[in-house]
Amino acid sequence: MKILHLIDDLGIGGAQKLLSTFANEANKRDVQVTVVALSDRRPFSSVKTELENSKAQVVILKGRKVFTLSKLQEIVDLIQHENFSIIHTHLMYANIIGNLIAFIFHKPVVTTLHNTLAKPNKSTGRLLQKIENFILQKLPARIIAVGKIVAETHQPNLLRKLDIIPNATLPPRFIGDIERKKLRSHLPGDPDQPICIAIGRLHPQKGYFDLIEAFRLVNQTHPQATLLIVGDGVLQPDLTAEIQKMELENSIHLLGIRDDVPSLLAAADIYVNASIWEGLPVSHLEAMTAGLPLVVTAVGDVPNIMINGIGILLPAKQPAEMAKALASILDDQTLRISMGQKAKQHALNHYNPENWFQKHIDIYQQILGQSRK
Repeated sequence: MKILHLIDDLGIGGAQKLLSTFANEANKRDVQVTVVALSDRRPFSSVKTELENSKAQVVILKGRKVFTLSKLQEIVDLIQHENFSIIHTHLMYANIIGNLIAFIFHKPVVTTLHNTLAKPNKSTGRLLQKIENFILQKLPARIIAVGKIVAETHQPNLLRKLDIIPNATLPPRFIGDIERKKLRSHLPGDPDQPICIAIGRLHPQKGYFDLIEAFRLVNQTHPQATLLIVGDGVLQPDLTAEIQKMELENSIHLLGIRDDVPSLLAAADIYVNASIWEGLPVSHLEAMTAGLPLVVTAVGDVPNIMINGIGILLPAKQPAEMAKALASILDDQTLRISMGQKAKQHALNHYNPENWFQKHIDIYQQILGQSRK
């Protein structure tokens, strides 16, 4: 079986990380994977290397513009040259372009929806969303939502059945106490004091200004605690200015894009996220498998992964409440460890990549079986 995954770019993000998980599992089986990124507009994350290490073919179309005639021709040439069994699309531009090309070449398409609906604030965004919805109503053989809330959010616009396959994540790399101490010694802040970590692109969706305000409040009672923010994006200059304005340069550190996220998670003590909307964030699952308690907002499918005892669930846009939650866990090391252990076990039991991958293969085989009839 040969699968073509089409995605907007290979920057940092949950959809991109899932391609790495897919390729890793495919490499263990007789499944060939090609990943095409429509642009290089965002800095590459470690996903490109991870894909290549899993023997996936990676094609990155040059240029910041996602759609050009030359790029369209490159995709057409690839599809004509390779006998792909299934084309699988991810994110808006890939969903639009991939479904249209596949329709022309009579190739079956699966589309994954990774997020709840955002509200575009520009007319171009609203138009693209309408185009995407129209195409998804008509063309894909199957549509996968990464969680129950994601499916319920899109259902009224797509007017068709959606399959639900919750996200998965790879098991963490084990590190001992000595290596963990060494990792912490190379991070900003006091390695003997608690380290909080947030991961995600620097975008308004992620609620970073709320997070900074929450940590400003935490800093008043826990001045030795450190917050690391991993990711890059349009808000980087504004967030830097906000941290300076709050005089938190010694407490909050923007690390940019990193290729050692598993190590950073293993070195940290608490995972925190202040998103305003989400799907089912892979970063949450990664933090859980690393044994971190979660202090996160109740958006998208996040409440569905937050069983009792693995962290604290909070309303979005409430930095004062987040500060109280963080302080309560910072004050109780025993609670932190207990929550982290429960989080790790829950993630390993319910979000393992083997079952997740097989559910995708089952859908592909159902589609291919129907097409042969």
